[in-house]
Amino acid sequence: MKRYLSLQRIPKTPLVGLGTRYSNDTGLYFVTGWEENEMFELTAVENDYTVMYSYESFNPRKTKLTYKEWMHDGTDLPKPFTGEELDKLKEVMEFEVDPHIQSAECAG
Repeated sequence: MKRYLSLQRIPKTPLVGLGTRYSNDTGLYFVTGWEENEMFELTAVENDYTVMYSYESFNPRKTKLTYKEWMHDGTDLPKPFTGEELDKLKEVMEFEVDPHIQSAECAG
């Protein structure tokens, strides 16, 4: 299955920041938490689902990523990430992208 990333800028904001809309084949999300070079949080429009990625850079080649997902109402996650999906996330995060490339697709 392929997952696609679509970011839409809200006027007068940087490319990514609070309020940025993010969509993929699983739904529509808004950036509800953002600290540049530290963390970002996405909250689903359709339900109480939130995912947060926090990261800490140790040097230009090594970064620690922490991934958390939860439901605000305390119910079980409807479709938690599998180990395979987390491995794919790791692979994508470690992939060096040419700065001249305007967009990229990741088949997962």
